[in-house]
Amino acid sequence: MHERPDPRLTPRKLLADLDSFVATGRREELLGAFADAVEPLYSLVIEAGGPSRGEGERAFAIFHLLARSITDMLAAVHLATHAYLQQAYTLIRPVHENCDLIELFAQVPEEAARWVNAEKPGIDYRPAVVRKRIGGSHEDAEMYGHLSEMESHPRFVGSRISSVFRVGIDDPTDRRAVLSVGSFFEWHPASVLVYTFAFEAVIRLGFKVRHLEEVTERMSRERWVSAFLACVHAASRGCKLIRLELLDMKAGEGTEFLDRVYDDLIVALQPGGNLAAPGDDSPSQPTSP
Repeated sequence: MHERPDPRLTPRKLLADLDSFVATGRREELLGAFADAVEPLYSLVIEAGGPSRGEGERAFAIFHLLARSITDMLAAVHLATHAYLQQAYTLIRPVHENCDLIELFAQVPEEAARWVNAEKPGIDYRPAVVRKRIGGSHEDAEMYGHLSEMESHPRFVGSRISSVFRVGIDDPTDRRAVLSVGSFFEWHPASVLVYTFAFEAVIRLGFKVRHLEEVTERMSRERWVSAFLACVHAASRGCKLIRLELLDMKAGEGTEFLDRVYDDLIVALQPGGNLAAPGDDSPSQPTSP
């Protein structure tokens, strides 16, 4: 990937760049950690297919939202690897909406059929409405709001990941705005910080995967715990890599939490751990980056 976008790059060349594998060094390790975090969830969803329990619409809705979320996360990290940051955030945000809908269908099973057949789902199942119905926290709302600002909604704060100011070394008053078309700057800390939100989304989804037990005969709590634990271990490894990368960029101040962000959740998932009981949506959750 270019350290700075070549002004002579054409749309054709930009598209070709998205087809290439650009991750190297620690960035390649980071990509591998993300793949390892998604793999156990993906396998669990695939293996859980088959005869459903209860209403078919509820089973379909939960499977659909899980499958879409996995696809969104993989596409998001592909874009993040190429430093298409706003576009990556655009794909991370729906994972939060999907997780809230899954939780709603778990708490109120009949809502799944209503959602499937709703004439105006965008109104009846607005993210804020669903979040309130499932008892979502203030932190969840803040996280969703941040993702919205950083991606598809036209908010000024989103310019932080699509433009920079170039300041003259000899003349600090010589300042120019540099707007990127295509990928952002690989050397910018934002190109690494986006992964913290990707891993947070994986953990959020992994906790919701437990609801498959309610709609399919091929799922058990034991299988979910095993898969989720593998997911969290990989996410923990990824967060440590993020911190190392930020430290190399001289941007590691305040990131110490990344070295231990999922430690409590790992302990809770191990035998004898104090994991929340099914139906209790309050596990040991990471501090949002």
